Amino acid sequence: MSRRVTKPVLKLQIANTILSLIVCFFLAGFLSVAILAGVVDLGPVSATGKDDEEPVEPRVLAVETVTTRTQPSFTMVRSYTGITQAPRTVLLGFSRPGTIETVFADVGDEVYEGEILAKLDTRRLQLKRDAIEAYLEEEEEKEDSEDEEEASETEEEDAEASAESGSGATPAASGGPPGGPPPGQPGAQQPIIPEGPPTFTETDLDLVKLDLEDSDLVAPFRSIVSARMAVAGSPTDAGTPVFRLVERGKLEAIVGVPVDVATFLDPGAPVSMVIGKDSYTTKVKAILPEVDASARTRSVLFELSDRDAASHLPGETVEVFVERDVETPGFWVPLTALTRETRGLWSVYAVEDDESGGEIHILRRHFVEVLHIESERAWVRGTLSDEGRAESGLVVVADGTHRVAPGQRVTIARISAPYTSPESSSETDRTTDQTEP
Repeated sequence: MSRRVTKPVLKLQIANTILSLIVCFFLAGFLSVAILAGVVDLGPVSATGKDDEEPVEPRVLAVETVTTRTQPSFTMVRSYTGITQAPRTVLLGFSRPGTIETVFADVGDEVYEGEILAKLDTRRLQLKRDAIEAYLEEEEEKEDSEDEEEASETEEEDAEASAESGSGATPAASGGPPGGPPPGQPGAQQPIIPEGPPTFTETDLDLVKLDLEDSDLVAPFRSIVSARMAVAGSPTDAGTPVFRLVERGKLEAIVGVPVDVATFLDPGAPVSMVIGKDSYTTKVKAILPEVDASARTRSVLFELSDRDAASHLPGETVEVFVERDVETPGFWVPLTALTRETRGLWSVYAVEDDESGGEIHILRRHFVEVLHIESERAWVRGTLSDEGRAESGLVVVADGTHRVAPGQRVTIARISAPYTSPESSSETDRTTDQTEP
């Protein structure tokens, strides 16, 4: 008896067959494309039956280099911070006590030398001066009249003496007044000292005039009033501060430096200084002869010119750069040329000529010791020497040392300017990219 197939089953079989054909078609197409694209390497064989591949040459890396030379010494630059200050600051007050009558200056005012800032009440002094002047004038008139009287009496006595000598009469030998006891004897008339107002001299008048002059508070130099401690009508004692004045137009900087550094500074020596964003060349004014107890530094004064001081005020922060020669042989290299090694050592890669010559070079690793770091470069010494390379100098890899290895063959892509001058550690170098100094 034959098995009868239903319609649903037949449809399912036809669908499976069609799906299988579609899958086989896509697989065959993908395989063909992969073979043509080289994804599937079927190992092409030449006509002789051997591989047709050739050995691949290693890629030569291009590196950036810098040229340097060995120097017997280098210039170390150290920066120290301080502040600006006015050369003269004074607490100004009257030299005698009194009551302040008028105040002419206020905080923030600019005053000039000889300008009157305040006055004391001088009414009593003026009355005393007038009284002394009147007394001295009166005394002078009395002296003149007495001189005239003495002169007239002398003339009368001379006339009487002439008349008596002509008549033969002799004057009394006692020298005393006629009919009275001689002076100094009991019963003699004693001189009477009159009691009256106190006497004055020219010295008293000069002292009063001096007090009147001291009643004016005068600015001793061109300055700015930074504080006022009294007002009109208030009493004041001698020496009590009324104003605080800060000198205007002049400025100096005080900076603390280590004791050993101060020995290298001489008065008048030029020094680079930075105030804010401005750079100046200033001079050493003085080195104070004592060590600060807290900071253990010596204070050094630097003088700014009037032109430079006009742009700044007391109290601003300054940075001073002090240069010092260090007698240690070595050479400058960029910090990017250094590779960290073990035991605190570093290394640089020197670019040396290959035996084949041409533009291909070979790298040699040399160990160095870092002696001083400044900005983006370092002063080092080690096994690398420029002996026999006086003209060309030492050529080292300036950057990208992580991409190279000892013995690697390279080409020079760029040569930076040489690091050959230890004196190049100036303010310009501090602001210049050290890979291209």
